[in-house]
Amino acid sequence: MATFCTIIARNYLAQALTLAESLAVHHPGSRLKAAVIDADAGVPDVGAAPIDILAPDDFMSRGVFQVMAGMYPIVEFATAVKPWLLASLIEATTGPVLYLDPDIKVYAPLDLLISQAVDPGVVLTPHLDQPPQRDDGRAEVEDIVLSAGIFNLGFVGVGPRRRDLLEWWQSRLSRECVINPPAQRFVDQRWMDLVPGYFATAVVRDPEYNVAWWNLSTRQVIWDGGRYLVNGRPLGFFHFSGYSPKLPHLVSKHQGPAPRVLLSESPGVARILAEYAADLYAHQHGEHTALSNGLDVLPNGVAIDSTMRRIYREAVLDAEREQTPLPPNPYADSDAFVAWLRQPAPAVHATDPASLGRYAARVRDQSPSLHDRFPDVVGEGRDDYLAWFGDMARAGGQFPVEVIPDRVPLKRGVARADRRPGVNLIGYLRSESGVGEAARQIAAGLASSGAPFVAVDYPYSPARQGHPFATTPASDAPYDVNLLCINADQILTANHWLGPDLRDAA
Repeated sequence: MATFCTIIARNYLAQALTLAESLAVHHPGSRLKAAVIDADAGVPDVGAAPIDILAPDDFMSRGVFQVMAGMYPIVEFATAVKPWLLASLIEATTGPVLYLDPDIKVYAPLDLLISQAVDPGVVLTPHLDQPPQRDDGRAEVEDIVLSAGIFNLGFVGVGPRRRDLLEWWQSRLSRECVINPPAQRFVDQRWMDLVPGYFATAVVRDPEYNVAWWNLSTRQVIWDGGRYLVNGRPLGFFHFSGYSPKLPHLVSKHQGPAPRVLLSESPGVARILAEYAADLYAHQHGEHTALSNGLDVLPNGVAIDSTMRRIYREAVLDAEREQTPLPPNPYADSDAFVAWLRQPAPAVHATDPASLGRYAARVRDQSPSLHDRFPDVVGEGRDDYLAWFGDMARAGGQFPVEVIPDRVPLKRGVARADRRPGVNLIGYLRSESGVGEAARQIAAGLASSGAPFVAVDYPYSPARQGHPFATTPASDAPYDVNLLCINADQILTANHWLGPDLRDAA
């Protein structure tokens, strides 16, 4: 008997329950093995549903899991662990295993796919089984497939004789399950393009399997009053990739602005989507989708973001290439990991102990505008950049405060006791925004009245800096009254940017 499995984060539980029940209808006695990658954060009770929840420790080692969880965001990670899940289930059952994405519903027995998972040992389905029309102004699906891979890995069947394939696939996905089309990578799928050349493979082109938005232009789905047919054949399974019951008029969010298939022209597809939406809501779709991704928060309570993951992955690859110790793992030692993000990279540290921390440096590296604003972060500009970074973390919320580098300089200005009567006009003095023009008009008014004032350019302008205007550095502002001409949403940021000496002037 075959084993059926899927991989989810816990917010996809409604989809997995729908898949499990559809399998049980057509394969009586089956129980879907659902690997929940963030199960450590808690999984809602599934009651008597034909589904078995697997935690990470049930299908791969904790050490391997934690390293991969640290380097991959949710979509990449959920696909990266697939060969580990398949291998563990083959070892446990000694039979074939069919993987199905959670957003699939089964409409007929999958006996053909099961038999081919036994012999030749791996079975795949292509995104496209015949050429779609091109050059009609609609989305070019072939272009998408050329980027994403020949086969859709929302389905794959593997049998015991193809353990060698799983070992090879693990070796690739452990570090190279990324979305990077320019580098010929699209999660697990581009790797599978190589499989028919490496291993005996069954490629099933029958139109009733893996029906989805990318092939609907060549597959006609109709309801004949008792069942769904695809190009005249009974539907095997439908893949609801990119569908959301909150947007029931869209076949898929992935179709783009010029979809080839419209529900108004496809009553069979409209019917099947409406039924699927009802299935999801019957399984508490709204409640489950509200669950956060448990892997987005580290054991020490710090939120891990995509920048941290990229830094960690690159450091892991460097360490393995150079055969040096791995960096601290985000989940095994989260405090050490966060401290490591605050510290400078070793190569920089050797020549400049006061250099930027890993996270702060990466933020600047990936932003051309920050390069322009802070062109020199080795010399005097370092303190200016780090002061900005600290402000944006503390007040702006753009970066986690926990990764503010150690010894970030505090801005020092004219001491309060030394201030004299006058106005520090602080605003978008060089900005082309309306608030910037208002600040310049106030400056003109102060000048015409003879009131002592200086103009201080607030650096976090949302508009282009096109107006020349003479300004004074904030650290040299001498007066006892501050007049701010900035957007209201910048008040908290400005409060920190001003610093205690200037902020407390009046």
